[in-house]
Amino acid sequence: MSTLPTGSDLIARLERVPITRWHLRARLIMGSATFFDAFDALSLAFVLPVLVGLWGISAVQIGWLIAAGYLGQFVGALLFGALAERYGRVRSAAGATALMSAMSLACALAGHFPALLALRLI
Repeated sequence: MSTLPTGSDLIARLERVPITRWHLRARLIMGSATFFDAFDALSLAFVLPVLVGLWGISAVQIGWLIAAGYLGQFVGALLFGALAERYGRVRSAAGATALMSAMSLACALAGHFPALLALRLI
């Protein structure tokens, strides 16, 4: 007769697992993703008042800029979720973070509204 482990047994086992380089790498990747996501949102909020005057952006265009970031996150979650199933969570998260970081930096080089919109979507 076999007994199944209880929830407290499983939690106790997880608490005893030593922290390895793999855990640190995953933590660094997820921390970077969180940082760049917050940085992207805050940098857009900071620069929008300047862009409204400089590029003559309308309220509708502002809405599109904000929505493009969230739409890109939605599509990216679907895409990189599927890639995680195939190649692993850490690799997928690292790829998503690298792409998001590169596109956030590329937004700083955008010279006009359509380019900024496309970069925020990607």
